[in-house]
Amino acid sequence: MGSINLSILNYLCRWTPRIHRRHFSPSLQTNPSRRPTTIRTQQQYGPPPQNYAPPPQQQWGQPQQPITRICPNCGRVVQENLKFCPNCGKQLN
Repeated sequence: MGSINLSILNYLCRWTPRIHRRHFSPSLQTNPSRRPTTIRTQQQYGPPPQNYAPPPQQQWGQPQQPITRICPNCGRVVQENLKFCPNCGKQLN
């Protein structure tokens, strides 16, 4: 009985690594059917995005300057639409 146990143990020690490699780690060259499939198709992702034209370049002109004038009494710059100077209170012509 002791010799049977040793022979079984000897068999298992020699063949278990080979069986394990063969069943759980197949070579991709010898067994391509077990290779994991990671290829995606157009049907899975949907149609490709459309090519959009770049936006047109905007033409930037000179920035509009606010219409201003100078108060003749105090010399402060005031807006054109004001009738009186906010600094000195004099009427603007």
